[in-house]
Amino acid sequence: MNSFASDREPEILYHYTALHGAEGILTSRQVWATAQDCTDDQAELHSVDEIILTVARDLRSCFGSRAQDALTRFLDHYTTSHVTNLASHSLACSSEAKDKESQWRCYADQGRGLCLGIRLRWEEKPPDGNPLCRWLRVDYSQDSWKARLRKYFSDVCLRLNATSPKNVTDAQHALGIALNALYRIAALASLSAKKAKWASEEEWRIVTFVPKGQNPLPLQRYANGKCINYLNITLRQGSTPLFLNEILIGPNQDGVEAQRRLQGLLKSVGYPHESAPLPKMTFSSVVWKDYRCVPYL
Repeated sequence: MNSFASDREPEILYHYTALHGAEGILTSRQVWATAQDCTDDQAELHSVDEIILTVARDLRSCFGSRAQDALTRFLDHYTTSHVTNLASHSLACSSEAKDKESQWRCYADQGRGLCLGIRLRWEEKPPDGNPLCRWLRVDYSQDSWKARLRKYFSDVCLRLNATSPKNVTDAQHALGIALNALYRIAALASLSAKKAKWASEEEWRIVTFVPKGQNPLPLQRYANGKCINYLNITLRQGSTPLFLNEILIGPNQDGVEAQRRLQGLLKSVGYPHESAPLPKMTFSSVVWKDYRCVPYL
């Protein structure tokens, strides 16, 4: 069930990064997907929990006995069946926001980095050995969460109540299908929801799913004294460079020198290529002011 998948796919997403990060991405054609419990958002994958439970409780009075039973069982087992208990998740984040000051400050070395405008090629598939990957658009609106959860939970309940099981076995089978659908809807809501304070990021994310017990050994890096677990996610297979629409040069640096280094980097990784033309190189239009990024509270 793709209830919380976006109804549109952006043509271009922007990935803000430091210069060394851009070099790694362009050379390897990979991005880092950070483990969900190592992100800056302490509520990651839990922002919508209370709304999920509230909607399920409210709907119990709206449907017949079979749907009531399904919702009750869903509520009773929600904690143990939460998406974070069934699989490990890592997140690789990009933005629809082009040349945005807050993104430069927080994710591109205080404006000294680059912004990669990646033209998405949705037909590309993760290579063998990669965990399951999925693009999701982040939703920052509680009203939107409530409306969609109510709609999709209601759809499941209506279908369940419309069934006419011939015996106990059929009834249990129908109940199992309904419960599976409810948990999948809740999981997708959890994976795509963030608090409104993060809305300026305009985030799209690659979410990786690795079932419990099948976890690949995560890589590790250190930032600000903190150990961060992550996975490498391949964006393009083979040796073909990434298909970039443009690369923006951050506003807090010598633009001419940055452009010279970038030209050398692009040449070294194979641009231009018949399947990846040389991207445009543009300078940020942000007027830089000398103050640092303030972490979200």
